Amino acid sequence: MVSGEALKKLQEQIAAWPMTQRFVVQQLIEDYSNIRKALLAYENTGLTPEQCENAKVIIEAAFSDDTSKAERIRELLKADKDGRLVVRPCKVGDTLFRVFAGEILEHKVRNMRYLAIQGRWDIDTTPFCSHVESSIGKTIFLTHEQAEKALEAMK
Repeated sequence: MVSGEALKKLQEQIAAWPMTQRFVVQQLIEDYSNIRKALLAYENTGLTPEQCENAKVIIEAAFSDDTSKAERIRELLKADKDGRLVVRPCKVGDTLFRVFAGEILEHKVRNMRYLAIQGRWDIDTTPFCSHVESSIGKTIFLTHEQAEKALEAMK
């Protein structure tokens, strides 16, 4: 990246050029300087490009004429704050991977219900597998890769 001092030196050197050439180069320098300032501002946030894009989408939704997205976000935040929001660990139709007896077995999620008093999910699978929700991350995994890692760790 070109330093601010180097840009000033370049501007001094082109001052002697004919006006048409000077204008083009000065415009390029100004554009570069603006881009450089924007990049430094971004770098100072410490955010990844993905985080910036996600924030941009949320901010645009909040200030757009279509308020349905912003309203949905507000509803979800309020429900979460009130303790009414529950996030499912998976969805009906997903495949779960169980590490059992040195193998990885597949189970399809057939049905789910949330047991609010117990604060847990009751998940029915095919073939049947008991205590699914309490075992997720221990012996039952949401991806085959996670199950493979767990199986390797057990060996």
